[in-house]
Amino acid sequence: MTAQLSCIDNQVVLKVLLSSATCRLTLKFLDLFEVAYVSWDGYNDFNTFYIQAASGTKGGSSGSPVIDCQGRAVVLNAGANSSSSAYYYPLERVVRALNILQKGRYSCHDKWEAVVIPRGTLQATFLHKRFEETRRLCLQSKTEQVVRDASPLTETGMLVVDSVVPGGPAFNHLKSGDVLVRMNGQVITRFLMMEIILDDSVGDNVELEFERRGTPFTDRLMTLVAVLLEYTCNPNFINFYNKHVAAGQKVISRLCGRVLEVELYPIFLYKAKTFGLSDNWIQALVKKDPVRHLVLGVKGCLAGSKAENLLEEDDMVLAIDKKPVTCFNDIDDACNALDDDMEGKLELTIFRQGREIEIRVGTDIRDGNGTTRVINWCGCYVQDPHPEVRALGFLPEEGHGVYISRRSSGSPVCRYGLDSDQWIVEVNGKSTPNLDAFVNVTKEIEDGEFVHARTVELNGKPKVLTLKQNLHYWPTWELRCDPETSIWHRKIIKS
Repeated sequence: MTAQLSCIDNQVVLKVLLSSATCRLTLKFLDLFEVAYVSWDGYNDFNTFYIQAASGTKGGSSGSPVIDCQGRAVVLNAGANSSSSAYYYPLERVVRALNILQKGRYSCHDKWEAVVIPRGTLQATFLHKRFEETRRLCLQSKTEQVVRDASPLTETGMLVVDSVVPGGPAFNHLKSGDVLVRMNGQVITRFLMMEIILDDSVGDNVELEFERRGTPFTDRLMTLVAVLLEYTCNPNFINFYNKHVAAGQKVISRLCGRVLEVELYPIFLYKAKTFGLSDNWIQALVKKDPVRHLVLGVKGCLAGSKAENLLEEDDMVLAIDKKPVTCFNDIDDACNALDDDMEGKLELTIFRQGREIEIRVGTDIRDGNGTTRVINWCGCYVQDPHPEVRALGFLPEEGHGVYISRRSSGSPVCRYGLDSDQWIVEVNGKSTPNLDAFVNVTKEIEDGEFVHARTVELNGKPKVLTLKQNLHYWPTWELRCDPETSIWHRKIIKS
């Protein structure tokens, strides 16, 4: 299948990797199994079909929408196994999430309120097997005929249980090789229909009909919550998707209020014990969470945060206010309790290099608005660095308020080699620690003048270059977002 499609790169990614603006796609397979990534934790996606396409998408474009010639989003870029082939995620469940967000937006009247998106699961993975394979699993001929009659002519197989999570609702009920026939009386052969039923049945029982080696059996299982995606209602987000999603997200559970600006990752307790964590703490953490057996480790602190000089890489966060901590929600709950505390500090018990340490760590306040001001100068977009940049752990000492997030092709900065992903710390010998100082310096520069700029890259390397300003084709302008109305306003600074 060939279609004229374009992939719009995602510019806000953890590693801050930007690639070309668009790329053409040719769809190859519409119902492809999930990509088998080889990663350090062994994680791969499951219970979904992907779309494969020949494309030239690059690192950093994951999560980007793929747009057709009419401007409609048709899939999301999910991953790749080579530079010439990529995998895309269908939008049906994204549209469901969008509808829930829209309803939440209309009910909150442009205020920033949480919207919860429930996802259901049986904690079992399924594979789509062709009919010749299900026959080898002893599927009865009459059952196959019933499924074929109830399915489109293009259907080629059925869903088969691959594995179940120990202790989950399917544990001791389903086994590998069980062939799914019906859910709630409906013949199910596709992952999408299974997802729809599970998402709509969170907390309720689902009636399942299977065949196990030719023997039919029925079971009723409770649908658990796979994850509660909690978003803050941002009208800018809604307006963008209202425009582009015609027919058809790591989750940040706390976008505003007090936050501990620290990157955390889970560590299994058996591994923590090899680093010297005591049996008493292991027992306390197991008692807190008897299922996952985890402790949180510090990967790094956001540059400029109050925790930056207090917490170190590979610290283990054992407790807050003497209460054991085992998951990210525990951190969020502790920060929630500080919203009315002017001091805003957490009493942490951490494990560092074989020793337990009590430490008071300050939290930072986020207003939830994100980027609210952008300035375009000579074709580059400058702004305050967003959290993904600060998460890299570095900010220039000279000032870090003028960060180049992207540049326009054909612009003066492109011609003279001023790249994105760096800070402008000085213009014509004058310091530019923030956007106001940058505007005051650049608005004094006339059209056609050469400008000397000193920059600092993400790795701390300084750089000096000269470029020629062209105000006729590349005027200096500013975009500001009004946090009360979420409306952006554009103003020409110099032309």
